[in-house]
Amino acid sequence: MWTWTAIDDSKLIVTWLISDRSFEAATLFMQDLASRIADDAKDDLQITTDGLQSYKAAVPLQFGQRGHFAQLVKHYSETPDRGPARKYSPGICTGIKKMAVYGNPDETHVSTSYVEKHNQTMRQHMKRFRAIDGGSLKED
Repeated sequence: MWTWTAIDDSKLIVTWLISDRSFEAATLFMQDLASRIADDAKDDLQITTDGLQSYKAAVPLQFGQRGHFAQLVKHYSETPDRGPARKYSPGICTGIKKMAVYGNPDETHVSTSYVEKHNQTMRQHMKRFRAIDGGSLKED
């Protein structure tokens, strides 16, 4: 399962979805996001996503070619760590690429920092719970 979140510049969570990383989930997520934004605000809207390919079709499907859409793609290298403790950790980020998908996105605002920080906070708080004794939950 994956937690999808859309956060605006004020750090308000506009919408969220718990689902898989499929095109259908991306479309449902963007459909809900589009329904929460005033129609007259969509022309000036700037959307930045991570590099998930599903966004390239899901965003225009819900917003048309209105506003500005960019992707921030992170490049990772392998990490020397191995084993179960490393299972959910990403590789080492070796760089990023900001790519305009349509419109004229302002490169200074092509960022996923707010949503990545939110994701980190969720992971840290949820890490306090772990399965023990056949799946029961216990707080550390």
